[in-house]
Amino acid sequence: QRMQLQERSELCMKKILRQTSELIQLTNRLESISRAVTASPGEKIKCTEIQYEKVDTPAGVYNTFCGVCLRTCHENCEYQTEIQKLQCIAMGRDGSCVVCPQSCRWDQHASSTFIIKPVEKVFFKVPDDLIKHWNENTTTYERAVLDAIDNYEKSLERLHSDICELAKISTYLTENALHHDPQGWVRYYDTLIRRAVDMAASPEQVLVLTNAKQAMILQRGLVGSDSTGSAVTYEQKVLARVFGEVKEEMIRRTNMSAQQRFEEENKPCTTYNKLLQSIPPRVRGDKLVPLPQSSSHSTGSSYKTNLAAIVKLVQELLKANPCSQVAFETVDGS
Repeated sequence: QRMQLQERSELCMKKILRQTSELIQLTNRLESISRAVTASPGEKIKCTEIQYEKVDTPAGVYNTFCGVCLRTCHENCEYQTEIQKLQCIAMGRDGSCVVCPQSCRWDQHASSTFIIKPVEKVFFKVPDDLIKHWNENTTTYERAVLDAIDNYEKSLERLHSDICELAKISTYLTENALHHDPQGWVRYYDTLIRRAVDMAASPEQVLVLTNAKQAMILQRGLVGSDSTGSAVTYEQKVLARVFGEVKEEMIRRTNMSAQQRFEEENKPCTTYNKLLQSIPPRVRGDKLVPLPQSSSHSTGSSYKTNLAAIVKLVQELLKANPCSQVAFETVDGS
């Protein structure tokens, strides 16, 4: 039993690291969108994303493959037939897979002689093709930004769910113990971060997990349970407010008529500077600087320039604190 828990724990940990990689890729997507906004129509924009490749395994090695997620859930599984997959180590007590993002049922899995391996790919696309690459129904940069933020929030929810799943099967912390001892979550995240380092996680992945812990401190009202708790809470609230304002602005622009959009895009825009001014210096850092304002010596900054700067602002804040969206539901009741 202990060995099974340990192996299942390893599978969950790999899933958590995979989820952190997806969060990192979503911040990279915002950078590509930012460059596309001010690029010429024929200019190709560099993008990176995680894609999945099929790799054959040696003869006699069978793997558990999900027909819904199209991913490998357990490599070198001792249970080779479909009817035996309920006994696969990737299946929880309720028969659902602890590796699948949607917790797919055991009978949606099969044996395969290959694994699906995540690989980072680089590609180049012109702006119009780029914003449709992730969603063919997206036709505006504002919608592309909203899609990226929405996907980030969903991915972040899955990350916390995965961490909870790992906690359930942990040999030293149970779901019941964590429920009655909220401070245990802080210690659990610290252990999780050390484990990620031991598994050779990238610095970016460790940063995502570190900030997930800090966001959890805010969400659960555990300020004071961490040496940086007060500072983290302050920054999380600022970031949650800023991201909420960005989403509102993107939705407003998306709902504009063609005439309204034409009129707004042909006059100086100050949206970015207003957002920037609302962010305390210690939160925004040194990379984010104001755009030129309208004056007797300058025509100011166009809407496109503002939009590119806003997307860059979101990306930089996510890099500094990639789990701020956890606080969306806890700030001002929004």
